[in-house]
Amino acid sequence: MNDETTAKMALGDISPSAVLAATGIAPEQRGVAVAGDSSGGWSLVRSPLTELADAVAACAEHAHLTPDIPGLTAFRPVPATTAFALVPADASAADKD
Repeated sequence: MNDETTAKMALGDISPSAVLAATGIAPEQRGVAVAGDSSGGWSLVRSPLTELADAVAACAEHAHLTPDIPGLTAFRPVPATTAFALVPADASAADKD
């Protein structure tokens, strides 16, 4: 977070130096963050970049492990049953009219 107000809200109760560390993270340092712990300490941490395609592939690979919880059925995404296109499927027929 590069704005001091947000950093103070999130980290101010941990340590003033954690706020300074968070506001010092440059935008090009993607994946870097300040993590606080229950002892009042903090650390700079870095997570590896996961490309969107890799995340989608991991979700698809492990989707069968998702438990069936009836109470959550209403929130489960419904897969599309038909493909759609931005142009009519038979655009050449429309041009003949």
